[in-house]
Amino acid sequence: MNTKLAIIKHLDERHSTRAIADKFNISKGIVQVAKENSDLILKEAKNNRSLSKAKIIKQSNVNVILWRGFAAARVRGYLISGPILQGKAKQSASKLGVEGGDFLTSEGWL
Repeated sequence: MNTKLAIIKHLDERHSTRAIADKFNISKGIVQVAKENSDLILKEAKNNRSLSKAKIIKQSNVNVILWRGFAAARVRGYLISGPILQGKAKQSASKLGVEGGDFLTSEGWL
């Protein structure tokens, strides 16, 4: 988080993307992503929460909701397949505001 904040500070000081990338030994793409997400990064820094922790919390909430629904369906004798679970997970994720890139319902996720 400190590196992201330092990148944003350098961007605010009008340093070039290339200069910032060289200073931090990162790619220009990473600097661009920090620039695009600067509002979110600053907000999270103000709240003293890391971005990855916030993503994990949201994903955990999806998993809990999905597990409870799965357990309730099994008690009633319903058979639940992988594609059904994936669909329900996508629905729950969108209701909780978890963006598609943050939560993927792949075969490995099951």
